[in-house]
Amino acid sequence: MEQSIEDRIIDSVFAGKNAFVMGSGGVGKSVLFKSMNLLLKEDTVCVGSTGVSATNIEGCTAHKIFGIPIGIPTEADYNKARKNINKYRKLFNPQSPIKRIFFDEISMCRADAYIWIDWLLKECYRNKLPFGGLQFVKFGDLFQLGAVVKPEERCLLQDIYGTSNFFDTDVYNSSETNIFHMTKVYRQSNPELIKHLQNIRVYGSMFNLQQSLDYFNDLCLHNKIDSNDYLVTTNKKADELNLINYNKIKEKEFVYKADYSCFDSEPAPKVLKLKKGCRVIILVNHPEGEYNNGTKGYVTSLAPDYICVRTDDGKDVVIKENKWTSYDYKTVKDKLVKKERGYFSQIAVKLAYALTSHRAQGVTLESAIIDLGSRVFAPAIPYVCLSRVKTVEQISLTRPLRKQDIITDKHVFDFAKRNNLI
Repeated sequence: MEQSIEDRIIDSVFAGKNAFVMGSGGVGKSVLFKSMNLLLKEDTVCVGSTGVSATNIEGCTAHKIFGIPIGIPTEADYNKARKNINKYRKLFNPQSPIKRIFFDEISMCRADAYIWIDWLLKECYRNKLPFGGLQFVKFGDLFQLGAVVKPEERCLLQDIYGTSNFFDTDVYNSSETNIFHMTKVYRQSNPELIKHLQNIRVYGSMFNLQQSLDYFNDLCLHNKIDSNDYLVTTNKKADELNLINYNKIKEKEFVYKADYSCFDSEPAPKVLKLKKGCRVIILVNHPEGEYNNGTKGYVTSLAPDYICVRTDDGKDVVIKENKWTSYDYKTVKDKLVKKERGYFSQIAVKLAYALTSHRAQGVTLESAIIDLGSRVFAPAIPYVCLSRVKTVEQISLTRPLRKQDIITDKHVFDFAKRNNLI
């Protein structure tokens, strides 16, 4: 009997091999990540490209743990890190129990950050092997949202490193990495929908792109669905829609102020304003499965230290203040431990009449009205928006999908082709 891809990934990781686990939205990458981490946590450091991804995996941001400078690292940055190398050697050294790095949302890691991590670990371990000899396991989807790179930075990265993409660096190419492509989609069950989503994800790699545009336009354009969920492309648009809908509610306003210290991101609003009847998204998983990160619903009552929400599937749940924790990894008596560095405490919801495509990545929605604005400015945005919803009947487009909306990074496409991923 042929092994499942999940079993092959687990076997490869347990054998100590470098791996890149890639797959589209809804194939179970996050579930696999968390499952393997539970088994390997005593010698594994988990990092995320962003504060959100680090929080989701109960790890650290790559920038924090590796001291990655803001902006493109300069020679001065490298010299400063050299002088302070003993700071990093407290965790990364030949006597440390650490055997591997798990890196989530690797598609959001820039070339300069990837090269910095490799250099720092080589310095720490005094080992010229890639990443100082540590096993490196990456999770992500290159065909979803990538690293944020300003136009002026892209030119500089190209000049300095020859690329802005981590997978085109000499570091990546010099490290022997097993690539695994998870393809079975669990979020959607309609084969026709899955087929057209994949065709948009990889710009017409399966058949003529226009067929997929016609599929979504025919079924979803101005589709009259009962939804208060908008997916948009900018924070400005999301804030506008959230405020417009929130202000329509004539109820008493409750204000919840976050308590926080030394936290890398804002997992919830620092100042959260809510009214009975407002639309919210829950930002954490319930330990017993009553709700998940991404569950949406309406506030039914509010108290000073908790709120009640009726979820879209009809459950009445209580949402209390949640404490998010940021960690530093340390070694104590040759054992790897996570030590709390900072915290962020707040009622674990935010207004959710509208979400940006970046906030929606990794979220499953029951329905969505997709507003792509006048133009799409980055690769993967239409795919990320369309793939959040389980059924095509619950998607509404405010304007037709156009060919110019489907942007694919040529470098990503070439990488996928070289590695037989498309």
